[in-house]
Amino acid sequence: SNSLRLQAMEIRGSMHTYWRGYDKARDEYDQALRYAQENDDRAGEARVLMDLGLLNYELHECEEARECYQQSLTIARDLGDRSIEGRSLGALGLLNHAVGEYDEAREYVQQSLTIARNLDDRASEAMALMNLGVVAREAGEYDEAREYLQQSLTIARNLGDRAGEALMLQQLGQLNYA
Repeated sequence: SNSLRLQAMEIRGSMHTYWRGYDKARDEYDQALRYAQENDDRAGEARVLMDLGLLNYELHECEEARECYQQSLTIARDLGDRSIEGRSLGALGLLNHAVGEYDEAREYVQQSLTIARNLDDRASEAMALMNLGVVAREAGEYDEAREYLQQSLTIARNLGDRAGEALMLQQLGQLNYA
């Protein structure tokens, strides 16, 4: 089916990204994007744009990443797909954080958190809380950062997410040295 073919291209792109085969990853994602557009798969197009955004982000091509995330966000909103919308907002928040735009980062991640809570997506809620904690830490707001990170840690523990728990503990540890 068309959906499975698109998913296979996305998985191959992700694998190439993981193994740092960035040119091959870009080729896979470009093919996947064309395929989604040719088959009028708007949700698939939004997902692939997120993938391309992540690839660009990893390559420190921040403006290209921003463009991909913005396009994904626009499509998600057109479709009313709150899950992709939340992921796009979270990605924009991380990007803004990376380039030192902390107010914008906070705004995007806060919107992502609201969507995660509305969808009762606890894992995404934990990630958004962690990202808000990191932004607050970078802004020197240590008490607020600790509160966000503690909330995130509690959710990770409640989900039995040991990797998430370790990540939150690491972030709390970094906060203690800030």
